[in-house]
Amino acid sequence: HEDNAGIAVYWGQDAREGDLVTACN
Repeated sequence: HEDNAGIAVYWGQDAREGDLVTACN
């Protein structure tokens, strides 16, 4: 679960790029 929290933050930061947002979906 702790890993998920770290990933959430990671995706959140890169979400601005818009690239990883597509990968996350």
